[in-house]
Amino acid sequence: MYGGGYEDLRSLILSDKDSTPQDPSKARCYDSGETNACPQPLPLGQVKNAATIAALGKKVTIVDARPEDAFPKSFDNAHRVVNDDDAIKKLFAKLDKDTVIVYFCQKGVLSFRAAKSVKRLGWKARVFWIDNGGFPELEKITGMTYL
Repeated sequence: MYGGGYEDLRSLILSDKDSTPQDPSKARCYDSGETNACPQPLPLGQVKNAATIAALGKKVTIVDARPEDAFPKSFDNAHRVVNDDDAIKKLFAKLDKDTVIVYFCQKGVLSFRAAKSVKRLGWKARVFWIDNGGFPELEKITGMTYL
């Protein structure tokens, strides 16, 4: 039994001094869901196939948050945009304003940071980040090199 002095897990999450509604942690985004500052978490366990990602909206684009020099292999149709404001703004210019953005990386850390930056920079359509896994698992789940 948890004896840490908090009535519930939500109290513990909200007490994190390194996480605010304006600069949320992953845990805070899991608690709140998508907000102006939080991208929507999409745990790898919820991704059953490529259709799961396609069903997130009428227009969906996938974005690889991993640096290309360190991770040259990706999905053929994925944009490669690391967590850099200028690079993210260039991505915005390529997309229709109602495009759903789904970020992935290797384990979920880089994709969360980049997706959070997308929200901070004002993207109005939905923004997801795949957590608890990334490209290697997505490639196995979908059996594809194109999502």
